[in-house]
Amino acid sequence: MTQPLGRLEKVDIRKIWEHEALSFTPWLAMPENLTQLGETLGIEFDEGNIREEVGIGDFSADILSSDLSGRKIIIENQLEKTDHDHLGKCIAYAAGVGAEIIIWIARNVRDEHKQAVEYLNSNSSDKLNFFLVQLEAYRIGDSKPAPHFTVVESPNEWTKIVRSQNSGNGEISEVKLKQQRFFEMVRDYGIEHSVKVSSWRHLILLRVYLDSCNSISDESCNAGDYRHKKCCE
Repeated sequence: MTQPLGRLEKVDIRKIWEHEALSFTPWLAMPENLTQLGETLGIEFDEGNIREEVGIGDFSADILSSDLSGRKIIIENQLEKTDHDHLGKCIAYAAGVGAEIIIWIARNVRDEHKQAVEYLNSNSSDKLNFFLVQLEAYRIGDSKPAPHFTVVESPNEWTKIVRSQNSGNGEISEVKLKQQRFFEMVRDYGIEHSVKVSSWRHLILLRVYLDSCNSISDESCNAGDYRHKKCCE
């Protein structure tokens, strides 16, 4: 017998958090909620270093924290559609405190702001990491609403690693470029099909496998390993 299933329903986040500064920011600043955000982004927050409404010049950053390695993190919250004002605040706050990680959370994301964050990640220093996150909430039946964070834009980790590793001689090896192109395709495929993908375990294993390619020459691609051949096409 098939077990009865509930229906996932989207909840208006304004019915959960009526005010950005007075309700959402204090909620997000709780360690257990920042941990949930961190799990989505791959960041481990320092739970002993979380501050709200931190003054920076004439303005206040929503949340200032750090990760376990000591890198400063700025979080800017927006319960509406992204705008130029909040983009400017993210940059100004990061510059004001020397943050290496910027997290911009919004209800809806405009294409031009997604492109702006992608541009900043691609053209900034290796230390600067900019995340653009969409906030939603869902419930099943009469259950309590649950927040859902979706990463819209994140640092292109492979681009930064390759650029950093080759900064000394100004050259990027062909293998590294092929690895970068492969993971860019994986990223784009994941964004497009994320709703249909039940597990990313195989992609993670594949990434670990391809990490070893740093010490493997192009000739290895002809050794008959199908996976390696596909990554270098």
